[in-house]
Amino acid sequence: MELERLKMAVLLTVIIGGILHIQISDAQKQNRHIVGDSVDWTIPPDDNTYITWAASQKFAIGDTLVFNFESELHTVAEVTEAAYNECNSQNPISEWTKGPASVPLKSSGKHYYLCSVPGHCMAAQKLAINV
Repeated sequence: MELERLKMAVLLTVIIGGILHIQISDAQKQNRHIVGDSVDWTIPPDDNTYITWAASQKFAIGDTLVFNFESELHTVAEVTEAAYNECNSQNPISEWTKGPASVPLKSSGKHYYLCSVPGHCMAAQKLAINV
């Protein structure tokens, strides 16, 4: 009887340990990406700043983009590819007006972001990523 209880305790320990390992592994896979690193979310010093930054990252579902900016000076708008290419923020998918903004990546595929303050997108304050 005591041997059976010991076997059951060991089995439960292995099962619980496995579940905890999976949960910890999943949590470790989620990353916070500080958009632009030290440049933050602002009018960039050159047209390739956010392109280069995005190319150095690996994005996954569950990750978060962190846009550091001062409220009232910048915004973040998620837009369609066509709107991104035209710097059109008229009908955003989502918009964040208070900085810093944490944007969760909930789906795979391409995602497009821009600053909706007039002239900022045309000055290269926009970001395209692939999750």
